[in-house]
Amino acid sequence: MSNALTMAYYQGRDNHRGYVDDCLQALALDPQAIYRVKNSWSNCDRLAVPMDRRLAAWRAMGRPRNFE
Repeated sequence: MSNALTMAYYQGRDNHRGYVDDCLQALALDPQAIYRVKNSWSNCDRLAVPMDRRLAAWRAMGRPRNFE
C-alpha cells in the first residue's frame, strides 16, 4: 500500500472512518471493543477481505487522496 492509500483509508474525508468501520463490521465488534481485538490469524483473514476490497476500489477511482 502506498502512503496515499493509507491516508485515504485510515484518515478518510469528512470523518469517514473506512478502516474503523471495516474493523467493526468484519470482526462483528461493539465500538467499545475495537481496541480489544484478539491478535489472531483468523481475525487477520477476516479483515483482509474488506481491506482488499478498499484497495481495489481506491485503484479503480484513480488513487484519490480521500475516499468519498
